[in-house]
Amino acid sequence: MKIKSKIEGSDDWLFIEEIPELYSPNTPLSEKNVNIKSLPAQKLVNYQLSAGGLFLVHSTMQFSEHVKVLSEIEGEAITSQFIFYGTNPSTEKKNDKEGRRTGSRHNIRYIPSIKGKYPMMSGIEYKYFLLVLSKQYYFHLIDQHSLLHSDFVREILKGRYTSYAAKDLPVTTE
Repeated sequence: MKIKSKIEGSDDWLFIEEIPELYSPNTPLSEKNVNIKSLPAQKLVNYQLSAGGLFLVHSTMQFSEHVKVLSEIEGEAITSQFIFYGTNPSTEKKNDKEGRRTGSRHNIRYIPSIKGKYPMMSGIEYKYFLLVLSKQYYFHLIDQHSLLHSDFVREILKGRYTSYAAKDLPVTTE
């Protein structure tokens, strides 16, 4: 599976990684730090770890103008993401003018392949944690027959994009 992300209009990749589909516990851990110092990024730091069937990124981002982050996953993946917004008072409300949810949130998703554009507002510090697992790695971690995961696993086995929770769940830094 291939995962990649960059700011629309930029040549610098936030990350671009080829992750094995197979669960491979003996694969050496790879570690990277990416620090992009070009406008409109006021702050853009990524810490990345990858191993056989696993990719983890922790990003701290802040922009001087509104931007869109382009992200793509080629191949089947289970993702777990946590998005934290800075303490700007406007981020404390639940919805913006267009009705989008603006509070810190998280979810777990099965993604058969996806391309997306994600808006980032200027002046807000974002902290983003993303864990990407191959399907085989995920099934090594959980019991497929557990009632806790039954609906989620059923949709994964059908190859349908699905989220563990119907709506993203609120999260605090704790």
